[in-house]
Amino acid sequence: MESALLDLVERRNELAHAYAVPDDILAVDQIVALVNVVEAYLGIVEEAANARLLAECERSGAAIVVGTVAQRWSGHIGLDAKAGPLVIGEPLVFRRKGGQYIAREVASLMLNDALLERVDGGPDGRQLRVGVGFADSSPLPVVGSVALMLPEGLADLVPAQGA
Repeated sequence: MESALLDLVERRNELAHAYAVPDDILAVDQIVALVNVVEAYLGIVEEAANARLLAECERSGAAIVVGTVAQRWSGHIGLDAKAGPLVIGEPLVFRRKGGQYIAREVASLMLNDALLERVDGGPDGRQLRVGVGFADSSPLPVVGSVALMLPEGLADLVPAQGA
């Protein structure tokens, strides 16, 4: 990667300061291929950096561990919640087994057969079985995952898809 980038920079500098176009100029398809490689590499770096930041938020207590996902249906999960709040419209982040994070926006909440706008954690840390629905009903393989609420703005770092 480094040599390819250095070559591209060197070619750019030669072209910018040359009196004539060099013979070894890259074709458009070669430049596009190189840009695609750089883009893929930077995506991997971004994903790793975000995962590390999220893990640090969790380790430091900045992220609230809401509970564990007990069940999954199409577009809904059953969450054993010990903390909160869970709020419609807010993102809920899942740390899957293996450390991968994904996020979904909460679209509905149900507790004791009642639809609610907000669910706070169980009293005295007791567990509540909360039904959580999502606007995106695509498969969400998160049974056994830890559900988290992140500080404002950090949920944007988590990919919405990760199935």
